[in-house]
Amino acid sequence: MQFQNYFKILSKPIVFNIKGNSSDVLSISKSFLNKKGFPVASNGDITFTINLSPIQKTKMYHEYVGTANAMVSIEDTSKSIFSKVFKISGVSTLSEHYVKEDILHSSIFIFVACNGVNPNVINIANEYPLKVSLKKSSSAPSFKTLGKSGMRVVVINIDDHFNQTSKESNLGKSMASELASQLVKTKSVEVLKRLEEPVFLKELQQHELAKKYGTSLENADYLLTGEITNATFINRFHPQRSRTEGGVTPSWGAYRACIRGTINLFKLPSLQIQEVFPFKECSQEREPISRPKNMKQKSPALIIKNIPDALEDIVSDMKKYFKPKGYVYAMRTSSNGKKKVLKTTLNRGFGAVEGRKIEIIRVEKEINPLSGKEDFTEFIIGYGTVSNVITDQYSFITVDSLKSQVHIGDVVKVRR
Repeated sequence: MQFQNYFKILSKPIVFNIKGNSSDVLSISKSFLNKKGFPVASNGDITFTINLSPIQKTKMYHEYVGTANAMVSIEDTSKSIFSKVFKISGVSTLSEHYVKEDILHSSIFIFVACNGVNPNVINIANEYPLKVSLKKSSSAPSFKTLGKSGMRVVVINIDDHFNQTSKESNLGKSMASELASQLVKTKSVEVLKRLEEPVFLKELQQHELAKKYGTSLENADYLLTGEITNATFINRFHPQRSRTEGGVTPSWGAYRACIRGTINLFKLPSLQIQEVFPFKECSQEREPISRPKNMKQKSPALIIKNIPDALEDIVSDMKKYFKPKGYVYAMRTSSNGKKKVLKTTLNRGFGAVEGRKIEIIRVEKEINPLSGKEDFTEFIIGYGTVSNVITDQYSFITVDSLKSQVHIGDVVKVRR
């Protein structure tokens, strides 16, 4: 049984009785706890009571090792705090040396009161009994989107019009396809769509993308496109050579293909550039040929061969932007309103891990008075921590700090 699942930050001291059949066990335990600053009131040789204040916020640890020498049990007597009494017993050996060295590695089944109860362990019904009515954010996502916590990405074919070699190899389309494939393999990204027609970066900066693709970008978090600035194919003939030790080296042809460019990550719906990822990759091959005129003059396959290696490091670097996120759809508070917890769509399958730190984000929609177009602004309104309450559908996040009222549809994102 895990102690930390039973102890919370409480409003009054917790009283424990530690009972054992060995006065040495109790004496050593009491001495150790007193030295650590935890008050221990003796109730005789066999039983004593430990009073732990809320400031100490106890976190419970235990270890059971050994053979019969002393029987120790820890019993919670604070019936006003817990719904039922539980008892944990173990048969083990104990020596004063073990206790002095490290209570966690002593071979007694006992607990140590440390610097804090696990604050991530909560009881929703008891600690957060009050439901709070929330307004809906003006930029709240659709019902369909609320059920998804992974980042959603749109990939547009890479612009290869700068270079004839890249156009002949259909490099832009192949690169976009490989990029989408590698992103899906990360399991943190959902590729909503791969759009065939490339987009010039100038158009993105002028916010013409929405006009071109309409609702294709709805509910997407990021857009990926890019440019191939150069692609080269070089061949070289190596004639037959005589070896000094006898014999000959047959003639052969060497080929080298290189690509260079950038992959560009844009935040949606604002179309703000997040990062430009440069790439440069070369590949080589050779084949036996008898004369120079038999050499390949182009090799789209060798050009395309560069793509996986060119993208591997980029996709790895992009992961920092694809941290799991979800949306707020309910809030509860403690009886006095001082503690708050958010119910979110960030679930077990999309990165909800107990103890992870969270940003609470508001997305505001407004009309740009200069362009007359819709703009979106993100700003952090608070921070929280993922609690122990995590399911396949939702998680509860305890609020650590909050600068503004929470709305339905506000974003919760794992901090980078």
